[in-house]
Amino acid sequence: MASESLQLDFRSALIEAVKEQRTALVCAIAVGALAIGAFHGPAKPVLLGCGGAVTLLVFWGCVKRFRK
Repeated sequence: MASESLQLDFRSALIEAVKEQRTALVCAIAVGALAIGAFHGPAKPVLLGCGGAVTLLVFWGCVKRFRK
């Protein structure tokens, strides 16, 4: 029972962290689209870099919210 409430708290913290990092998500999508589409950059490194940056920001925000 206690693990379910902990899981729900973590999910709500994750959702709030994603909402908080909307600008970073949109910027990563725009940079990735420009790098791959306009500048013909290699797809895998660009996607991994953009996705990794957004993932780190979201989880950092989630952990910060979950500690409170």
